[in-house]
Amino acid sequence: MHWVVLSAFVSLSALSTIAHGSNAQTPDFETTAKVDQASLNTRFYQQDWRFYVEVTVKNTSATPKTITVWLNPAWSWVTNSKDVGTSQEALKNYPTNISLQPGEVRKEYLEMWADPKARRPIAFRLGFIPNAKRPMQDAHDPTLSWSNPVSLAK
Repeated sequence: MHWVVLSAFVSLSALSTIAHGSNAQTPDFETTAKVDQASLNTRFYQQDWRFYVEVTVKNTSATPKTITVWLNPAWSWVTNSKDVGTSQEALKNYPTNISLQPGEVRKEYLEMWADPKARRPIAFRLGFIPNAKRPMQDAHDPTLSWSNPVSLAK
């Protein structure tokens, strides 16, 4: 009897989640990341361990979605590794809300840093939060949309 009641509860919960459009069931965004290899051959990287990553955000939903874009775009991104991070510095940083149409892709370049003592290659992913109100620092935020795995070999 207990299994029947539990099974019915789980089924109703799953239907409720699907009906309300849970992000786990139908993600609104797809993100990608790719290290700008040319930036690794510059004095910027060789002296300061800073490099660039090309990131994209695609609206995968059937409706327009609004995202927050900052003057310093790194404020909307976080990494899952302690060996690399997004550059959060900004004397002044202003948000702008933009609408992404279904299927539309936004591309940006993020300045990042790498720990010079970290063992190479450094594997990491970047997480995007659509409506960041401050610099992103919490890699456990449930609204993050994670990119593909990225590797920093140099």
